[in-house]
Amino acid sequence: MFIMANLYEQKIHSNFLEAGIRVDPLHLGSSNVGPDICAYLDTSIVPIEAKADKNAQMGGTSWRYDKVSGSLTPVKPSKHDELIYKAILERKVAMDAYLDKLGTTCIPLTTTKDKRSELKVSGLQAAIESSVPVPISFLIDHYNKKGIYYIQIGGNGLFFMGSNPHNLPIPEITGEMKVELRLGYGGGKTTTPIRSAGLRVQGRLKTFNKSPFTLDNIEDIKKLFITDPT
Repeated sequence: MFIMANLYEQKIHSNFLEAGIRVDPLHLGSSNVGPDICAYLDTSIVPIEAKADKNAQMGGTSWRYDKVSGSLTPVKPSKHDELIYKAILERKVAMDAYLDKLGTTCIPLTTTKDKRSELKVSGLQAAIESSVPVPISFLIDHYNKKGIYYIQIGGNGLFFMGSNPHNLPIPEITGEMKVELRLGYGGGKTTTPIRSAGLRVQGRLKTFNKSPFTLDNIEDIKKLFITDPT
């Protein structure tokens, strides 16, 4: 999925160049803070989030859990925390069982690759997983905090999120979405036997509208970003 996302960003970046639009160099995989694409409308920078398709992760965060104190807190607070808190709390028994089997009391956690595999086969990791409906504002707030107001979704086009500061002739993204809760492990490609995991909350779109303009199409890019065609 990570590779596919990078390839899609490269494709959109190449489309801007082919359309003759100035665009900043890509920084693939270097940060999850800034935009995927920084294109220029005259002299103004237009930060854009690029998603390969509608099934891609649409915003996410992490939570911390301490079994002993009962503390459950987001790494980065948001206006949707109460809803997410309740969803995670419904998996408290499953999280406690996982931690007990591991012999620890907190998430984030670290364990061996072998122990992780053992717990996965037992079904204890899957028991933590859940999803809950959230308003589309979860997506909008997540990216607006980063200064990003535009999102390109492969196959569905370009949308603005919450605000349209450059007055592009595109629709606002609307629809339904959910957040998925899971215990997410990292370090899958490393040679070390130690693995770390965090409590991940990731957004997914369920239904949404379609835009008449897409960055998949070079002519559409020209229509949107060339203000003086002469």
